[in-house]
Amino acid sequence: MPFLNRKKIVNVQKIFIILILVISAYFVLIWKARDRCWEDRYWGLKILQDDDRNDYYERGLWLIDKTIPYKTSFQEYPQLATYLFALPHILKPNLSQYRIIFSGIMVLIFLIAIPILFRIIKLLNGNYKNLLILALPSILYFSFNRFDLLPSVFTILSLLLILREKNNLAFFILGLAIMSKWYPIIYVPLYLNYIYKNLQSQEKKWPELLKPILVLIFTIGLFCLHTILWAGIDGFLMPYKFHWQRSDNGESLLYFIKFLLNTSPKQYFMKYFFFILQFISIPILLIIGARGKEGLIISMGIATLFFIIFAKYHSPQWLVWITPLLLLIRDKFTFVLLLIYDLSTYIYFPLGADLSYRLFNNLSLFEVSIFFNLTVKVFIIFWLFRKLFFIKWMKLAI
Repeated sequence: MPFLNRKKIVNVQKIFIILILVISAYFVLIWKARDRCWEDRYWGLKILQDDDRNDYYERGLWLIDKTIPYKTSFQEYPQLATYLFALPHILKPNLSQYRIIFSGIMVLIFLIAIPILFRIIKLLNGNYKNLLILALPSILYFSFNRFDLLPSVFTILSLLLILREKNNLAFFILGLAIMSKWYPIIYVPLYLNYIYKNLQSQEKKWPELLKPILVLIFTIGLFCLHTILWAGIDGFLMPYKFHWQRSDNGESLLYFIKFLLNTSPKQYFMKYFFFILQFISIPILLIIGARGKEGLIISMGIATLFFIIFAKYHSPQWLVWITPLLLLIRDKFTFVLLLIYDLSTYIYFPLGADLSYRLFNNLSLFEVSIFFNLTVKVFIIFWLFRKLFFIKWMKLAI
């Protein structure tokens, strides 16, 4: 590491050692505890919730059952996720073995994420100690027991490429992220805005913007065409119809609004309204137009949090989407907010989800922790907007 002085090399090495030890210890816990960990053995508390990995097992059976995904085999996620679920079935495991193999794959992806984040922090001249956020309980839990780490790693890899001005390759990787889970599509206008503002020659701007767009369309188009040829139009539309018709859950902001109003608003109106709110930050961020690498990362963080907060069906594992972005931000207060966000998420799930006793006013720890976690996310948005405006003002002053 010739670009680091001796003191920094030692610090980075310590951080890597800590992360490797924590990751190894957590995986050993999953491996050794196996079925015991997700039984109600600890005061009604499950150490691991394994419904999702069980679902992944079912979603991947098409490989050995010789059924057709999206046609004769139900699938609710984009194509790369569907292939990922099938990957452990190459070894023909039983359910318990599948869980371990799947988590092992996620550990490998996690280890790939660390050097990518390290290189981005180097580009930003950031704080390598922020990587210790990756040793917190929620990011470990959801990284190893869900598949959301896959699109998240594709996203940060595309970000690294954008920052290095390898735009076409960045949009190819972003296309893979979108084909793992759809949310990274919110980064497309932010990337294009960043490229546009960093191009020097006005004459070259539109061709340079068009190339990555075509790469993205080609990448996504290949996956879509493959699915249409394989499963037909109805099969291709299966996951989109499923998620569009899905109702809200008790962890979403929409549910809280209905709870507070003590009424059930018109479902179709709220569905459209909240869908629009998921993307409303994009035009706002483009209008603000903060320049620079940090401005892009903060904008991505805000857009991601808007997408998460206004989703009609909320999942706690979406913390995996936002954590790798926010740990790239240099200030200490963002680090503290990330720490609170991670710990509050773990209290909300899996801990709070299994503690059924009531705290006050007939509210459970689960419900209180959900509301607190939502409050933390809203506060992070306000803090990020504050930082974004500060960057904007600094640029104007210069």
